[in-house]
Amino acid sequence: MKRRRVLGILLLMSTFLFPYFFSVPYRFDQILIPIVVLYCLLIHKVDRTFFFLLMSLFTVCFVLPLFSTILHFSHTDFIGISNFIKESQNLLKPFFYSFFGYFLLNHFGVQEKQFHAAFKLLIVAAFLFSFTTLLAQVSTGTSRNEVNDFLVKYYHLHPFVSSTFRFPGILMQPATAGVYFAFMSTICLMFKYSPIYLVLVILEGLLSNTKVLWFSLPFFIFNFVINMKNPKNIAKFLLLFVILLSTFYVFFGNMLGQMFDFIFGVIKTDPFAGRLENFVAENIAIILGQYPFLGIGFSEFGPIASNYGTWDSLFYYELTFGGIFGLLIKSILLLLLFVYPFRDYNFRMKLSILVLFLNVYLAGIGTSTFYQERIGDLIFIFFGFYYALNSSKNILYRTVDSKISLEHY
Repeated sequence: MKRRRVLGILLLMSTFLFPYFFSVPYRFDQILIPIVVLYCLLIHKVDRTFFFLLMSLFTVCFVLPLFSTILHFSHTDFIGISNFIKESQNLLKPFFYSFFGYFLLNHFGVQEKQFHAAFKLLIVAAFLFSFTTLLAQVSTGTSRNEVNDFLVKYYHLHPFVSSTFRFPGILMQPATAGVYFAFMSTICLMFKYSPIYLVLVILEGLLSNTKVLWFSLPFFIFNFVINMKNPKNIAKFLLLFVILLSTFYVFFGNMLGQMFDFIFGVIKTDPFAGRLENFVAENIAIILGQYPFLGIGFSEFGPIASNYGTWDSLFYYELTFGGIFGLLIKSILLLLLFVYPFRDYNFRMKLSILVLFLNVYLAGIGTSTFYQERIGDLIFIFFGFYYALNSSKNILYRTVDSKISLEHY
């Protein structure tokens, strides 16, 4: 069991840390996790409600787009095998990674304390990647340096983000880092992580210089207020944040100034990055006008084909593959996936999860939030794990405002 538990933790961390090799567009963990899930489904019984929820997600994520593709096959073009594999892998994230989170407890035996220890390591790793990118650019005076090139090659960092004073590091692009901030800051607050981890999450968001961070700020403040009630912890957090931010200003003041000038200039001039009038808006209008109910599935045509794969909006993505019907049903199912595992927890935690869902969902105006590389995987793993944890017969959970405790029978 101990070896299996270690393997489970390594698999969990691989979804966030494993690099791309040999110019292949997929990571090894993206192939291994579905295989592990299918194996576990063969040998383990699964909670009926959870199984029904995820099979419903499978239907709306994959079967519905297939049906829509067949329905419109005569007057649209198939997207091709390569795009089909890529988009199928993306659409099935909620299905496979939620099941993987569930089996982390029920097959690998990973416990809650170990699960959160892995999350804390990932927070530190994400910050170190971003900070190293910043340090390399400041020391070399250019965004074209060995650290940046390494991340571009092995972690698919967007090749031009560093030149615009944005350092998402392992998270590939600023929008992904914004989703990371929304999710990880909520986890830090809900589960009473040491203030240093929350500070590192905020600094990661600031270094990534993303609009999603500023969009998420009201949601963060709300969750901060309802979760951080201990004056001592508030003081620790503020002290650490001020010290680290002041240190950054002393050593990287000029760079920070350029970063803030850039992002606030973008927010002021074009907060939606043209999404209200560019190809995203045009393609949404085409889908709503011609294929409103079921979308076009794994098909393309005309203007949609010319920008295929550039999913700059969650709503554009969902409308393309499932239309209004798919968007509405999947939204309901994802909301259930978020809130149902915490049905027996206190009001503070339930409210925090609801705020997190609204944050990530509404941020989908500007990016495909639930399908972002690495952090999207981690989000669904988290909720699958907590569904298993909450339905386990071996653990009694009691949550109170001051702490979270586990009592074993």
